[in-house]
Order: sequence, then C-alpha cells, then structure tokens
Amino acid sequence: MRKPTFKDITAQAGVGTVTVDRVLNNRGGVSPDAVGLLRIEVLLVQPQSTFT
Repeated sequence: MRKPTFKDITAQAGVGTVTVDRVLNNRGGVSPDAVGLLRIEVLLVQPQSTFT
C-alpha cells in the first residue's frame, strides 16, 4: 500500500491543496467544517507484527 499524497487527500475531502497544508500544519485560516473533513487517523505497525 502506498502512502497517500496531498492529491489523494484533496480529492477525498473535496478541498484544495492549500487547505490540506493549512490543516496538517496547523496554520489556521480554515473553517471548522473543513478541518473536520480532513481529520486523518494513522495506524503505525512494527514490521515484524502480523495481523490475523
């Protein structure tokens, strides 16, 4: 599985790359509704872990 790009995130959220950048880097200037759309959860797994 490849890492998502800004383009992937903007397409999914329906916003521009500047909005994604502002949200991910806490730059402000983004409406609360747009921020809610861009919340991303990440699960980090150690390479030796397996899911069954």
